[in-house]
Amino acid sequence: QGGPNFTLSLHSGENLISFPIELDNPSLDVVFQDERITKVIGEGVASTRVNGTWEGSLSSIEPTSAYYINASEDLTVEYRGDALSLYMVYNIHSGNNYVSFPEYHGVITSIQGEGMASTYINGRYEGSLQQLCPGKGYIINSSQDIYGSIWG
Repeated sequence: QGGPNFTLSLHSGENLISFPIELDNPSLDVVFQDERITKVIGEGVASTRVNGTWEGSLSSIEPTSAYYINASEDLTVEYRGDALSLYMVYNIHSGNNYVSFPEYHGVITSIQGEGMASTYINGRYEGSLQQLCPGKGYIINSSQDIYGSIWG
């Protein structure tokens, strides 16, 4: 495949990530072949590796979603895929949402990354999360439902 590369660097323990590329085969069996990846948690879904097989309610990776990945040790995995559309459609519901690399939107009241967060106060975001990065995952809190592109 000739698409863009993505290097996923995981530290031992929980990692909040997303995929900034469209994977050819997004099934957990293909995406997380490395046995050192032991658990994947998404919004309302999860799977755990049991005797080499993924078991649970999560079976594939979505490019608009974020995931907590548990790694038994530090590791790096390379992926190739197709570039994502700049106008991906997100279905944001009131409350917390596990999303990939979203644009800030006026109704998003807070956003959390791994080890950092920002809250919307008096017309601007305040906190330690200053920049959104491809490949990182985010948990956003919305004051209302949004359906459509949340890019600028």
